[in-house]
Amino acid sequence: MPYLELPEVSLWYTDERRSDSTTSEAVVFLHPDTGSSQSWTPQLLPFITANYRLIAIDQRGRGQSKSILPTIPDGACADDLLAVLNHLDLEAVHIVATALGAFDAIQFATRHPERVTKLVLANTAGGISDQWYANIVQHMWTPEILGTASSPTGAVTRLPWSKSGRHQSLD
Repeated sequence: MPYLELPEVSLWYTDERRSDSTTSEAVVFLHPDTGSSQSWTPQLLPFITANYRLIAIDQRGRGQSKSILPTIPDGACADDLLAVLNHLDLEAVHIVATALGAFDAIQFATRHPERVTKLVLANTAGGISDQWYANIVQHMWTPEILGTASSPTGAVTRLPWSKSGRHQSLD
């Protein structure tokens, strides 16, 4: 697999697609802080089968990427993603990111919205301020719901579910 040599990092990435693929649609996978591009291995086959081009990056200091800096400067991973997309001549991509990788995806998407076709964020507390979401959180984690639970996770069983299995209206 190739490396992209940048001033402060030797960035390892994969670029996979079916041999008969003619698609221009690419999906970039950004891993969690404790992982590497290998974190995505179980998810790759369905995307390849669906004829997507797959890009998975070992972010700075993770997996096979090598950084000369002891810490990662703010915004560096978003800059790295831009460098990879430019290197591969990709104008716009779908991004799938999890945990800390989602923070980098958010940063990239806010800096370069024209380069993002779709953004999928999983398992992250990444910060997109959305009033609708803030209202849900405000209504859900009240003292009545939390009860004696020390965290929202411990209170999930006390949420007011409707018969359909969906959360009741908060209005």
